[in-house]
Amino acid sequence: MKKYILTIDLGGTYLLSALYNESGSLEDRSILKTHNNKYLDPENLTFSVQSFYSLISEKIRNKSISGIGISVPGIVDESTNKIGEIINVKNTISGINLKAKIQEKFSTPTIVLNDANSYAISESFSGSGKKFSNVFFINIGTGIGGGLVINGNLYSGSSGKAGEIGHTTIDANGSKCPCGNTGCLEMYASGQKIQQITKNHTLEIPVEIFKMIGLGFCNIINLYDPDALIIGGGVALKTKDFINKVFLASDKDVIAKLKKIKNMSLAKHGIDGALLGNAIYLKSILN
Repeated sequence: MKKYILTIDLGGTYLLSALYNESGSLEDRSILKTHNNKYLDPENLTFSVQSFYSLISEKIRNKSISGIGISVPGIVDESTNKIGEIINVKNTISGINLKAKIQEKFSTPTIVLNDANSYAISESFSGSGKKFSNVFFINIGTGIGGGLVINGNLYSGSSGKAGEIGHTTIDANGSKCPCGNTGCLEMYASGQKIQQITKNHTLEIPVEIFKMIGLGFCNIINLYDPDALIIGGGVALKTKDFINKVFLASDKDVIAKLKKIKNMSLAKHGIDGALLGNAIYLKSILN
């Protein structure tokens, strides 16, 4: 019987799942809306541990599974494996060691990663950052996250918080962020902010938002000095000429800084990047 890796990506907008076979090919991919799917707790419409149990049980039925890889839009503490607060998904998994619960329930090796880290892995391994040693991935979707690969290895910091560019301050006198910080990039340039302003994601994104994103990119360069800056997430991938619009909105000093990056490009693997990153990371552990 063929063996598979089950991989799941819980995002602010979409819940994706897929099976990767032993040759690395993707099979049985599915995509659902995060806030409207059959796995939500029916009483309070939250995504729970039981939601994962139901999803996994359905996907692995009559299949031989070698491992389960999960990505979530929140920090995962490497020392405790507990998930930090997830802001953009109504849930009851924040503060939970989901890895231990899944592993115990299904008796299968399991990993749980921050979604931006999963994207960074896939883009560094076989995507737009493949030719570079030091890659920063920024995910501009419902929220804004980041993942960092240094010398070919994922770097998540002492407690899993490395790369959280969405919660760097770009306006010291700005709005209070749910994370507790003030004036975070996520408050000014995320999909949620765009929706607040335009009322509809299909409308033109205001120039001011591209300017804020350019400032965010400068923070990445100042903090991490990567060879490649890879940009993903629904906002970036669905916007025509996204990178060019960032340059057009930025002032000359920001443009000069951005031009120092050896490679700035959109994510090759699109919204499937976290699924693939989970599989790659899990396979490296199983081997």
